[in-house]
Amino acid sequence: METTITTPDDMISYWKSLLEHGKKFVLHGDLWAGKTTITKWIAAWLGISIESIQSPTYTYIHIYEEKLLHIDMRRIETEQQFLHLWLIDLLDQYEYIVVEWPKREEHWKGTTWQRITIQQHAWVRICTRTRI
Repeated sequence: METTITTPDDMISYWKSLLEHGKKFVLHGDLWAGKTTITKWIAAWLGISIESIQSPTYTYIHIYEEKLLHIDMRRIETEQQFLHLWLIDLLDQYEYIVVEWPKREEHWKGTTWQRITIQQHAWVRICTRTRI
């Protein structure tokens, strides 16, 4: 399902509708497409302060108030790194999970995971949702 988003209110409405379909997301998109911003909206919906949300690019993961697991796999190159960071074990411990730059999609298969692809065109975002 493809959705065109032109305002912040559009994005908030879009994410509220996605949360009705699942709580685990893998986000694809270029730099500055809005992946971490989306995580902020999910956090706000969960009652977590958006000021605390940061991209986990250099730390790989952030856990917010034991409610939201936020993973960034951009710098993870191998299966060994993925397993060494215990990421696979964390996936079963959190109800809400956002993964930026997902790799090895066999880890994300299941009825609860949604793949969101964000395409940026100037100030417009086109988001496509599919089940993995």
